[in-house]
Amino acid sequence: MPQLIDLTHQRAEIASGRATAASLLAASTRAEANAASRHSIVRSFGATAMAAAQSVDLQRAAGAPLPPLAGLAVSVKDLF
Repeated sequence: MPQLIDLTHQRAEIASGRATAASLLAASTRAEANAASRHSIVRSFGATAMAAAQSVDLQRAAGAPLPPLAGLAVSVKDLF
């Protein structure tokens, strides 16, 4: 079973270079595909999210400052 880490920890991993935004997004995408999640995800933006994650990784590698949520995969609950 994969270890679950919170967004603060993920952000620190990305900022330090210990993890890439793309690798963390890939892990989130695998979790999304899990049978336990099949009814919880209505719409996914995988290709767009991966492009954004790769952009964050390039920015971090270039030494550019990253905004607080850069590289983090999040889901939004739709109540309607």
